[in-house]
Amino acid sequence: MNKRASLIALAFSVCATLIASAQLNTYTFEQLTNGPVAGQDGWIAYSDVTVLPGVGANPSKVLTGSAAARVRNPAFNAPAFVATETDAVLGFDFRVVNTNFGSGGGVDLGAVDHAWASGEGPVGLSYNSTFNQLLVRLGNGAAYAGGANNFPHVPGHWYRFEMRLNFTAYAGNGSASVFYKDLTVGDTNWQAVAMLQNLGLGLANQGVAVDAWDRLDLHAANVQLDNIVLGTTGGDTAPSLTANAGFEAPNIADHSAILNPSSAAWTFLGAAGILDAPGPYQCPTPVDGKQAAFLTGTTSGTVPQFSQSITVPAEGFYRLRFFVAGAPQGAAGLHGHLHYLARLDGAVLWSAWTHIGQPFTLVTLDFHASAGAHTLLFQADGLAAQSDTGTAFFDNVRVQPAPPFAAPSNVPLYHVIELPLPAAIVPGPVTGGDVVALNDLGQAAGNAFAGTASQALRWNAGTNQILASLSGGQSSRARGMNAGGKVVGESGASAVIWQTTTAAALNTPAGDFCASAADVDDSGAIIGSSTNAGGTTHLITWPGFGGPAMIQGAEPATGAARRNNGDLVGDGPRETGSGERGSLYFDGAEWRFLLVGQSITAAINESGTVCGSEIVTSGFAQTRAWKATTGSLTYLPHLGASTNSTAEDINNAGEVVGSSLGKAVLWKGATAIDLNTRLAPGSGWVLQKASAVNNRGQIAGVGTRNGQPRVFLLSPGPLPVIAWGWSDPQRTHAHLSWNSIPGFAYVLESATDLATWTPRSRFTALVEATSLDIPAAPAATAEFWRVVFDPFHP
Repeated sequence: MNKRASLIALAFSVCATLIASAQLNTYTFEQLTNGPVAGQDGWIAYSDVTVLPGVGANPSKVLTGSAAARVRNPAFNAPAFVATETDAVLGFDFRVVNTNFGSGGGVDLGAVDHAWASGEGPVGLSYNSTFNQLLVRLGNGAAYAGGANNFPHVPGHWYRFEMRLNFTAYAGNGSASVFYKDLTVGDTNWQAVAMLQNLGLGLANQGVAVDAWDRLDLHAANVQLDNIVLGTTGGDTAPSLTANAGFEAPNIADHSAILNPSSAAWTFLGAAGILDAPGPYQCPTPVDGKQAAFLTGTTSGTVPQFSQSITVPAEGFYRLRFFVAGAPQGAAGLHGHLHYLARLDGAVLWSAWTHIGQPFTLVTLDFHASAGAHTLLFQADGLAAQSDTGTAFFDNVRVQPAPPFAAPSNVPLYHVIELPLPAAIVPGPVTGGDVVALNDLGQAAGNAFAGTASQALRWNAGTNQILASLSGGQSSRARGMNAGGKVVGESGASAVIWQTTTAAALNTPAGDFCASAADVDDSGAIIGSSTNAGGTTHLITWPGFGGPAMIQGAEPATGAARRNNGDLVGDGPRETGSGERGSLYFDGAEWRFLLVGQSITAAINESGTVCGSEIVTSGFAQTRAWKATTGSLTYLPHLGASTNSTAEDINNAGEVVGSSLGKAVLWKGATAIDLNTRLAPGSGWVLQKASAVNNRGQIAGVGTRNGQPRVFLLSPGPLPVIAWGWSDPQRTHAHLSWNSIPGFAYVLESATDLATWTPRSRFTALVEATSLDIPAAPAATAEFWRVVFDPFHP
């Protein structure tokens, strides 16, 4: 891992006022006298630059000037940034006071003796009022904005900007991403400037020595500046959840190696162990201490690996950071070409090759984890025969809370879209709708309402399809759907199935006058209910598309759902004429009570876990959600002070969705999560009930958007556009990286004008950290690239 000691001590060498803000150092102008800044605190003014009392959202002293105003402080001295440093921040507060000049303000960081192009610094951020754009200063002194109007500036507002730097990205050329807050309106969340994300800085190509930066330039052309920030957001200064991160224990004899050492806090298996560099395999100098772990690949025997149990204190985003190197060719008969995996509880977090002679290189990736114990594991993977002798070295393996900007609070844990309803059905305008089922393809089934009438719907890739009623124009209602998109329900008095958009009636048992289908499994077998002339309702099944079969013996009043293995759940008496009622489970041989008493059974997953709601008081005035197997029942907690909750669906991971306190809820284990807290602020959505959840973690339900009744689909993950890049002949490539979700689809798009985007490829993420490298454009025209989240294609 990278070292932080030097950055913790970041300071101005003059007598500036420094305010500690996390690990960031902030320079204010409070210690300066109102008036010209030249000569104060080491500042040299190139033109008219003045210190003034602040106004509005920033009442402290500020820096301002004329159209050509600039100051510099050559006495500024930042202790050396190490080559492996990441998560550095350059930031400032900013307000435009005169938009009549085509200029602006900003901050540059560099070295006094550096040959700065056009008088600018090798790294910086500024604003151009003519084009309403933020510009990033690259390593060659050129400025890049990505297009006009790249952030929503309001004249007169105070903004806070951060440019977040990673000096190891792009083979040491570095990257920058820009974020902002509107302080005047009280923003508490960082917003990303989409066109200024993961920009290559070109530091190494331009010979910029970041460990020698000692000069700060402030631009104040018709703007006000304050609170100049430089430092880090925490990173390696935070305690690690891993023990013995640098593999310094046990103490290995000089220049030797040991397989499967004990007392290391890590568990080693196979051809894995700890060495004292360089050891017998010519390990490069470790970044932490003098020892490192190693893996030597093999296609037979025990998989080489090392692992450790870590305890995550609270659910949230965490950052795994480690250094990895490859052995040189012929080192003790080995080489450094090895494919390795990093896993958490078996799930792949990272998959990569090391290369022959590769120096220690930093890998950083973020992941989401629940509270409790988890197993972190590194292993060799024999993807190719040459992996037999491939050897990789690992050092400073740390797991820490992700820095604030790695998972800012404005990045939602769920992306929400509206599932559109038709404008009208028979007999009139649509006033609302619901959703009853959601499969792993992202298809949803539900209904549109117009007064008391309803119309069955299926949403495919976010587009609604009206499922036709049986002839005669009766209302129809969807109740369930399977993995292939077949929908069941009723139309008029008949149970129906929609294999396309045409309704096919299912036979009603002799003597009964109406029937309804509740659920359909992946083979097409259906469960439902029918009612006879005496008003008695029976559970029935349609094994295929033929006649129905009555379930004899228990005969619960209604059927609710079925598993693919044929198990059924429903509600009613255990035996005909019995006074005992409740939720029942039929395993093909006998009925078992899950819950005795008034209840509504909702769904069953493929593990046999059932969810539903118990009616606590008459008239459905109070219900409480539960989930159960045939051996146990658990009541799920309410939200806040609520005493009312309902469970609507369960997936194969045991996640239950429903509602409590009038809000959509996800139950993960024994924790109730208000899904409204997992959306981006300002979305306009109020999620009232979650009705369906699939095995990809997507959730559908009902709520309001800007006060109007709507149907929603939530997908785990970020906003639709999640990564940006740019390439032209002056840059070697575009590099896009993001926190992906295994099993979800992403689309790579390109444009030449930042307006017309063309899909180039669609792919499914395999790991939780994905990156793409795109070659430079062959022509002079710049190419812009972005990755778009696709919620409908697994």
